[in-house]
Amino acid sequence: MGTFGDAHIVNGNLLSLNVSSIYDLDGQLSQKIQPPFPIYAVNDRWFLRDSNWFADFPATAKKITYFYEREGGQTPDEIVALTPTVMQNLLALTGPIQLPRYGVTLTPDNFVETIQTQSSAYYGGLDNKPKQILADLFPILLTRLGSLSKDQSPQLLQIIQDSFNQKQLVFIFARQPNPSANKCNNWADKS
Repeated sequence: MGTFGDAHIVNGNLLSLNVSSIYDLDGQLSQKIQPPFPIYAVNDRWFLRDSNWFADFPATAKKITYFYEREGGQTPDEIVALTPTVMQNLLALTGPIQLPRYGVTLTPDNFVETIQTQSSAYYGGLDNKPKQILADLFPILLTRLGSLSKDQSPQLLQIIQDSFNQKQLVFIFARQPNPSANKCNNWADKS
């Protein structure tokens, strides 16, 4: 993982969205956690960036939650993982998105290269926030998706379905809603 986002959604409304480099959180981990042996050959510590180690997403989600909590985050209600392919498919539906601050227009064809270039080579002048381009992109993308025509809605559903089928988009509810309690039980691995 290279990027994480923390979204707060209430009644279907996006209240806040923070997108950042995974290293911003990893720098907060003071506890030394020994990684699985193959990772140990490269690094003697295990961090959130390597928590997607497991072949099944529920185990990965538990470990993501474990690290996220220890690196300063709150227990997530849901964990969503998506690949750049999902973004490319969504851009194919919405059309190009201009980001004047960066002097780029994102398309399905240039998304991966542009994001990699902007987040690794040119971010120094933007308050040292390498993933800010993604933070700026997401609200625009969500607005575009929310204003699709009725004719485009089936295409959006097809993109989502195909993304699930191809494991390009996966999610899991980390906490089950409990309307009678203020706190929900956390299923995350505490070891």
